[in-house]
Amino acid sequence: MVWAAISTAGSSNLMIMRRDQSAPKQGYTTQSHLQVLEDGSLPILQANSIYQQDGARIHTSRLAKAWFEKHCVHVLKYWPPYSPNLNPIEHIWPLLKEALYQL
Repeated sequence: MVWAAISTAGSSNLMIMRRDQSAPKQGYTTQSHLQVLEDGSLPILQANSIYQQDGARIHTSRLAKAWFEKHCVHVLKYWPPYSPNLNPIEHIWPLLKEALYQL
């Protein structure tokens, strides 16, 4: 899975999120999510930033919450789950796809 983050401070690199082969369904786990947060978000996050993400279990796990708390990042908790127009990164993905098609 491709992952990225944007903020007023800049954008992350595109990250490839690795499946966890030791997980019961060999999917994405909190550990794989924390790895992309560490490598992708941390360079552009500032203390007291507000982070927006969906409610996937790997995003809301105890370990993920502890990671955000450790880095003084507030997670936006209340926003409509099916509202891509309110999520800025959703407007970036079509531009990225178009650039890839051009290549």
